[in-house]
Amino acid sequence: RPTGGPTKSFLPGSPAPPRLDTQARHFGLALPSVVEARTNSAPYEEKRAAEDAMLCLERFCGEVVADMQRCLEQYDPETLEMCLVGHLFPSYSHFFKQIKDRNAEMAQQLVYHHISFLRGPPNRPTEDPFGFLPIILNFIMDVSRGTRSTSEFGF
Repeated sequence: RPTGGPTKSFLPGSPAPPRLDTQARHFGLALPSVVEARTNSAPYEEKRAAEDAMLCLERFCGEVVADMQRCLEQYDPETLEMCLVGHLFPSYSHFFKQIKDRNAEMAQQLVYHHISFLRGPPNRPTEDPFGFLPIILNFIMDVSRGTRSTSEFGF
């Protein structure tokens, strides 16, 4: 009786069946060897670690952008300014630089998403009672162009 779980072609820790490589070549697939990948997994582990690091940086950057929007809608001008200059701008700049250094294309896509998020949807744009939204958007654009750097904030 099936347990409902996924079926496995081979058990973890056992050598990969060479027939997978043979079948892949038979069907004209130009893929790396399964057997070789099972015996030498270091490059794949390094790639996964790098992808995980990028995902973490992307999430950190997104959290900062969400905090920018929350502060924009909730704080008085003095508190908002201190929050932006003292914490959010330096953090965003720091995380974004790390992303851009590793993957410039991904960084540009993030800028587009962050700006869209901060503006809000057309039917309910972000509330900006003190006019700080253009300042925040310009800051994000400056960081993406490289005209603002982390060194301005002591990083």
